[in-house]
Amino acid sequence: MDILDFYRSHGRRTKRDLALRPLYDEQVARRIEPYKIDVIALAGYMSIITKPLLDRYPGRIVNVHPADLSIMEGGRRKYVGLHAVRDAILAGERYLYSTTHVVREKVDYGEILVRSKPVPVILPEGVTVEDLRGDRELLERVVRENQNRLKRDGDWVIYPLTLQMIAEGRIALDGEGGVYIDGVLMPYGLRL
Repeated sequence: MDILDFYRSHGRRTKRDLALRPLYDEQVARRIEPYKIDVIALAGYMSIITKPLLDRYPGRIVNVHPADLSIMEGGRRKYVGLHAVRDAILAGERYLYSTTHVVREKVDYGEILVRSKPVPVILPEGVTVEDLRGDRELLERVVRENQNRLKRDGDWVIYPLTLQMIAEGRIALDGEGGVYIDGVLMPYGLRL
């Protein structure tokens, strides 16, 4: 069930109207219910999951995010949302990471399951972070190139690993935010 088709059928041109999202998620939940799904793996979904799915599959929806979700600033996760790679590069991070996490109501705030190995940030020769701030086109190109490498060396490594570990019963949640890997409490998940 295509989300954009759903929104268009309800008179919207984009999927930005979050008031419709629970209705969409309710229909998705009804469609997949007969299949007795154990885990939902989001990939390139880029939409907020709402209560109808979260309530039916608590702790069983997994996503991959293009940042290290364990980095905190001011008591909050520093690199959340759509522009995590851009934000990390502009903050001067030398490495990027992918993180698999449980999907919760607050976007990108679920329990961390696995964090990838570091993927070095690569800037064109002679280009600084300050240069990127002043050149939107260059910034977009640098972000795209780094994000593509992160997908290849981060996402595509840890996402299958995470799902395999879940299938093998190696990842457990305690219901209070704790993540156990092979029976050992790991507050920031498995770090490769």
